[in-house]
Amino acid sequence: MNKLFVLLFAAVSLLNATGQNAPDFTLKDLTGKKYTLSKLWSEKPVVMDFWAIWCHSCGRALKELEELWNEAGDSSFYLISIDVDNPSKISRVRSLVKSRGWKFPVLLDSQQKVKLMYKVMALPTLFVIDTTGRIVYFRVGYKPNEKEDVKKVLLNHGVKFKGGKK
Repeated sequence: MNKLFVLLFAAVSLLNATGQNAPDFTLKDLTGKKYTLSKLWSEKPVVMDFWAIWCHSCGRALKELEELWNEAGDSSFYLISIDVDNPSKISRVRSLVKSRGWKFPVLLDSQQKVKLMYKVMALPTLFVIDTTGRIVYFRVGYKPNEKEDVKKVLLNHGVKFKGGKK
């Protein structure tokens, strides 16, 4: 019951997210490189997923998103993941990223400021942002094969996938 309430609250909190402008931010990745969201979306759509190391569904969601990113080619859209673990977990985050072989940016939101900006109440939470900085899709939680939903949104925003599909 408590988990259902949290998911329902998170969904209602984000209900108005679609169509809204994405709040801009700058975060560092695991190597210290800075990423500014508005610079990313000005080049191509952005798929942004909030996660934590303790969240098993987050790992499954990121695996599917990575598959989609590889299917499109990493030049078609940005895939960024935002880890919200506290600073004491950074070595575990590094280890997990290395063991999974992730090539997409893993940004650190240890103070959870960006998580609060986006009103993220449950993990994983995903946003798709178009090249005007508008949130065009969001999802709270994980469902198997969700990459198909994200793919449809990306197709509608000009992303091309290997095999000739636009």
